[in-house]
Amino acid sequence: EQYPKDQILAAKAKIKEEEELVKNKAALDKKYNDLITKANLDFTAKKYNEAITKYEQALELKKDEQLPKDQIQKAKDELAKLDEQARKDAEYKELVQKGDDALKGTDYDNAISNYDAALKIKTEKYAQDQLAKARKGKEDAALASANEQKYKDLIAAADTEFFPGRQYITGGN
Repeated sequence: EQYPKDQILAAKAKIKEEEELVKNKAALDKKYNDLITKANLDFTAKKYNEAITKYEQALELKKDEQLPKDQIQKAKDELAKLDEQARKDAEYKELVQKGDDALKGTDYDNAISNYDAALKIKTEKYAQDQLAKARKGKEDAALASANEQKYKDLIAAADTEFFPGRQYITGGN
């Protein structure tokens, strides 16, 4: 009879089809797991863009998996942190450079202002040392100016004693 033979052939075909599906699923799982492993290594090595690419490829293989979605977000968050840190580093460097330029020109107030702003971004010894130099320079300049004024006042007072008829203007340069 033909019917049982047809059923046996259909069953064998179905078994073969199932075996192919299992093989394909195993291959898919292996490829997915390999991509996740490589993406994790990239993530750990702080190669976030490469990690995102691999997580996205893994997500294409298994669209319902949450792990690659979560890791993509974490990698994007890390990239945002790196961008923010780079921005802060550039701003810090610019402020320190402005402070250095002002200090060289003995513009102590501007130097102090720039070093203070730089130190609000990040605390580094160089900026702290330069701030101390700027404050000391300002203090020394104020003291020198005060001493020069005292000197001028004393000279004017002595001239008035020795030359009583002359008038002197004090307080100027």
